[in-house]
This record gives sequence, C-alpha cells and structure tokens, in this order.
Amino acid sequence: MTPPEHALTGALAGTLLVYGLPGEPERRLSLVAWVALGALAPDVDALSLLFSHATYFGSAWYSHRVFFHSLAGCAVLAAVLGVALPALFASLRTTSPIRPPARPVPSVARVLALFAGGLVHLAGDLPTPPGPWSGIPLLFPLPGRFGGWSHLGWVNAVLIYLLGAAALA
Repeated sequence: MTPPEHALTGALAGTLLVYGLPGEPERRLSLVAWVALGALAPDVDALSLLFSHATYFGSAWYSHRVFFHSLAGCAVLAAVLGVALPALFASLRTTSPIRPPARPVPSVARVLALFAGGLVHLAGDLPTPPGPWSGIPLLFPLPGRFGGWSHLGWVNAVLIYLLGAAALA
C-alpha cells in the first residue's frame, strides 16, 4: 500500500475505534490522528532506500518490510513515538502561538492508538503482492513471512472500502 492509503485506512480504523468513547470531540479526534500516524509508522524503514537499493530490498533488520513490519516492530514504534513526539511537541509549544489542548490524550492511550495503527498497516500489507520481500515477518525475529497473496497490484481498495463503509454506517 502507498502512504496515503495507509494514512486513510488508519484514520478510518481510528474513527471506528473512538466511536462511542466518552470525552471531548477534540480528544477523540486526536486519537484518530494518532492511529493514522501509527498506520504510517512501519514504513519508516523505507528510509533505508536512502542508503542503497540493496539495503532497501535486503534482509537486514532495518531493511524495508523486515523488523518494523512485525508485531514487535509496531510495539517498539508505538512506545517510542508515543513518548518522543509529545515531548517534541511540548518543546515546540513554548514558541508557538497555538494553545495546547486543556487535557491532552494520556500516554497509554497514545501508545495503544499508535500500536492499533501499526496493526492496520500490517493488515493492509498482508494482501499486497509478494514482490521481492515475499510477505511480511509478523513474528520477527522468528522465521517465516506471511501475506503476499494478491496478484492484482498494490492498491488495497477493499480494505479502504470496508473501513470507510463501517465508519460511515
């Protein structure tokens, strides 16, 4: 899937997750944004393309579709981003004219939302064509890859449609 597709499926899944939660709409919308960010996060390993095509398509833990495309990788990303990004935002807030929300999203909720987004990302990558990676290593560091079922292309329109229809229902 492409980054816009991952972000859209994350936002749609986040909308479904926060439906019916108590609290202010701003906090619920913030959780949707954290899920969408979490859905983008596993592709941070695409930065390996900056080093070389061999690294990007390789089998090193930092290559694309290796560690960060696993359950463990999503958990690490959720924990790191759930703590680091609010700290970064807090440091920027001192110079920003924008007022922070009165009650920010609790850190546990942020981490869970980011992890849920990571799971949405993995679900979206499972049916995509195997390509050079032959699926994703869901249980990294254990051997084995899952997915790579589709031969239609990289667009995962069915997942986007189903999440969108459920969010609008």
